[in-house]
Amino acid sequence: MKRKTISKEAEAFIRIHAQMFPADWEILMERCVAGKTLQKIGDELGLTRERVRQREERALDLIDSVYNEVFDNKLIEIYEHNIRTIQRVEEDI
Repeated sequence: MKRKTISKEAEAFIRIHAQMFPADWEILMERCVAGKTLQKIGDELGLTRERVRQREERALDLIDSVYNEVFDNKLIEIYEHNIRTIQRVEEDI
C-alpha cells in the first residue's frame, strides 16, 4: 500500500495543534478569528489581561518555531538538490 504524503503546511498545522495547549489555541482563535480584546478574553476565562497576552505570545512562538523547523528543513532539501545538480553539470563540462 502506497503511503500518502502530506504538504509541509499540513505537517506544520498538525504539529502545532498537537503541541499547543488547548487553552492557548482557544485564546489564539478568540484573538485572531473573533477579534476579541485581551481584556474580554481574560474576563471570560478568569485570567488577567497580561496572562492572556503571555499565553497568546506562547502560542505564536510555538507557531513560529514549528514553521521555521518545517520550512527550514525544506529549504535545506532544496539547497542540497541544487548543489547536486550543479555538481553534475560541472562534471559534464
